[in-house]
Amino acid sequence: MKGSKNINKLLCFLVSILLTACIEVSLSFSIPNNSNNGNNNDISSSRKNPLTAAQRARREEEQRRIERTGENIPGKTSAIPGAKDFELNVERTENEWLQQASG
Repeated sequence: MKGSKNINKLLCFLVSILLTACIEVSLSFSIPNNSNNGNNNDISSSRKNPLTAAQRARREEEQRRIERTGENIPGKTSAIPGAKDFELNVERTENEWLQQASG
């Protein structure tokens, strides 16, 4: 009988801890208070925190990057209009530098 009482006490203790944890977690969630009577079309009115300057700048930069995609194609376009893209040859460049350095 003593063993079953101890088990019951332990079970009650564990259940109370679990319930307390569940209540704390559920209280950490908040339900947005929509003052527009269920009309969810206006998202900005339910937004509590406006974007920070850093978040706005990051969003604008991401949009600029998306707009710039496809503007430059390596090997076909150049930074200077009418300029010619030259072949990249490391050995040739090193040899030209050595010739210039040796005089």
